[in-house]
Amino acid sequence: MAISLLFGQFSTAQAQIEKFAPFIGNWKGTADAILGFEGMQESGQVRWETKWRWLSNKTAVEHTWNSSYIESGKNQSTGTQVFYLDAETKKVVTTGFGVDGEDTQWSNTGKVDFVNKGFTVTISEKTLTGVKSTYIFKNTKTSRQELQSELLSMVVGGKKVSSGFKHTMKRAKRGNRGMPRAIPAKCPWEWMLGDWTIERSDGTSARINWVKPREDADYLHGTWIESDGSVQNELISWQSDRGHLVANSHGPSGSFVAIDMPHVERHLMRGTLSKRDSDGNVLNGVVVIERVSPTEARTRILTTDGKTLTEVLRAVE
Repeated sequence: MAISLLFGQFSTAQAQIEKFAPFIGNWKGTADAILGFEGMQESGQVRWETKWRWLSNKTAVEHTWNSSYIESGKNQSTGTQVFYLDAETKKVVTTGFGVDGEDTQWSNTGKVDFVNKGFTVTISEKTLTGVKSTYIFKNTKTSRQELQSELLSMVVGGKKVSSGFKHTMKRAKRGNRGMPRAIPAKCPWEWMLGDWTIERSDGTSARINWVKPREDADYLHGTWIESDGSVQNELISWQSDRGHLVANSHGPSGSFVAIDMPHVERHLMRGTLSKRDSDGNVLNGVVVIERVSPTEARTRILTTDGKTLTEVLRAVE
């Protein structure tokens, strides 16, 4: 009987995640710019490209987007939002991060309420400069080939802001995956080679060595020596068929780290991370890596339980 009850609870909870199924895929459209957030002060027409995909054997959903001004090509908003079942409440919650405008970085948490043909997301957000926002987005599947996003309400810095933002996106045709830009054969990211150190906000650290075995092939071998003495061996590669940079490293007692970066620029990458340590503790989240100088890079990891881990990598002179 206990097993039946537990299975029933799992099935009911999992059914919530399955409600995202109609949104899975690539979508694109145009709309007037969102105004009112700290990094969104410029008006004009904006081109949207978004992607919804399953994570972790369909137990979570990742939503990534990029919106840029049609006339100037500048960024309006780029971000990643992960939806998953909270273990305590058995409800769908979300955590995310991104950049608005040129350099307004933010992170957020929120909750999901399912409605007819879609869902609303109530978000609490904070930028690196300390500006807090709360807002509600509604996503509705209006037809098999169209979805609509609407900003129902927003409060920025304690002041209510009238947005009126609403736009419709169409499902991208198969073949171009909704992304009009070509995927480069060569990895856009500037490889970090040689010896590096990493210091983390949780107090741990490591020494890393990255080697590029072949000049004509985009992959690296990495060796990580952690502050506890454990060693992990890593393979990083550029997947030119889909434009992803992936990294997999393995250590003692089944420990591993798997990273998948679908957004890759010369000095900026964003994606997802899955990790298991040698004690069996599992961590999942979204990650952004920024190269701030030839000798320094910074990483920010937002875990599915809402915690933030930061890292600073420095080249050894």
